[in-house]
Order: sequence, then structure tokens, then C-alpha cells
Amino acid sequence: MDGIRKSGMALAAFLAMMIAGPVHAAVFELSGAVAYGKANLGPNASSRQNRYTAEFAWRFTKVSAIELSFMRTRSKMSQTVALNSVLVPTLTQALTYDDDVYSASWVQNLVPANFIIQPYFKVGGGRLIRKQKAEYSNQTIIENQEISQRVETGVGGVGCRLFLTKSMALKGELVTYVPRFQFSKWKDSQMFSVGLSWIF
Repeated sequence: MDGIRKSGMALAAFLAMMIAGPVHAAVFELSGAVAYGKANLGPNASSRQNRYTAEFAWRFTKVSAIELSFMRTRSKMSQTVALNSVLVPTLTQALTYDDDVYSASWVQNLVPANFIIQPYFKVGGGRLIRKQKAEYSNQTIIENQEISQRVETGVGGVGCRLFLTKSMALKGELVTYVPRFQFSKWKDSQMFSVGLSWIF
């Protein structure tokens, strides 16, 4: 009986935290996130990725906002390729992608604004600017190739805020960027990031 009472009290405390109002009537939200990844793909192959995201949102209702976002990503993959040549036995290949994404999205909370935990989704569009660089080198020759492209992109994502104080939240977000708004290909580009949000 005592265990049931303690469990009931714990559940009541959790519900009180969920429904309590830690968030004031905020108008703006500023968010930032950083991500870094590295992988060894084999004896002579590796990849590395850095990503920075900044977001500014205007809340025109308690649960809806318009968000402006900027994301910069650098992905680099390198590998050593064995060639069937006596003079040039190996070749090092390095591919670098520098992506800048500017976007505007509708952000919709799925719970009232006074909840401590706030799941949400967003949908929008923007522009992707990509610079692709390929470098091939051996002991005597270095060759560089660069390609630039600009394309419209659709943006879709889900996320969740966990408020640590009345004006600061821990934020996790899974976003997909789909060139030319082809949302059927959302699995081709998925990015998960964790950062902080300031509400004011």
C-alpha cells in the first residue's frame, strides 16, 4: 500500500511538472546547435563532418512560430585507392562538401506553451548552396576539381524542447533537407542535432 502511495505521488509530481507554467509569454526564441562526427570506414578510408546551426523564431501565437534558420555543414571523405600501375601504385582521393542552407519554416507546438516538455514539428523551404571539391593526389601529382550549385530545398522536421529554466531549454531536433521539395526522398538527408534555446 505504501509503495502504491509513493508511485501515485511520483506520478502526480511528474504531471505537475508537465503542466506547471515555467514559460512566460515569450515572443522570440534564439537557438544554437553544434555537431561533430568522425568515422573510420576501413584501413585507408575515413569521414568527418562538422555542423553549425542558428535559428531565430517569432512566436505569433503561444504554440505557433515562424522560424528563420541558417545551417553550415562540412563533410569530408578520404580514401586511398590501389591502382594497377607500377609507376603510381596508389592514389589518395578526398571529397569535401561545404553546404550552407538558408530557410524559413512554420513551427507548430503539439502541446500548450506552459508545458515543460514541448514536442513540435516544422515544415518550410529555403535554399541550399553547395561547394563540392575533389582532390586526387599521389607522390608527384595533385589535381583539384571544384563544383558549385544552388538549389531550392524543402525543410521538414520534428523536435522537442525540455525547459531547464523559464527562459532556457534543451532542444533536440531531427530535420531533413530535400532538394527541389521532393519530400518522397526525405530519407536521403537526415540530420539530428542537440542544442540550447533561449526564450525572451
